[in-house]
Amino acid sequence: MPELPTLAEAGFPAATFSRWQVLLAPSTMPAALIATINRAFVKAITDPAIHQRIVDLGAERIVANSPEEAQRYFAAEMAKWTDILGTHDTRRG
Repeated sequence: MPELPTLAEAGFPAATFSRWQVLLAPSTMPAALIATINRAFVKAITDPAIHQRIVDLGAERIVANSPEEAQRYFAAEMAKWTDILGTHDTRRG
């Protein structure tokens, strides 16, 4: 689609995309349970066979971070997209 501008050309230079997944839990979940689930998740995705399968499915980067790091990343992404979508007229017509 050569006639379709890139996001930067359309006025959204900060709009960069990456696929990411995060496990979410209710804010009322006990910290000990979150830590247990996080340890199990990190163990699973750092297993060489599972890691390779995720790469084979198209992942370019696999990060096994702490719940706090994931929360900061999620908050930063929400702030970025709120700013991009909130300060530009994203409607067509």
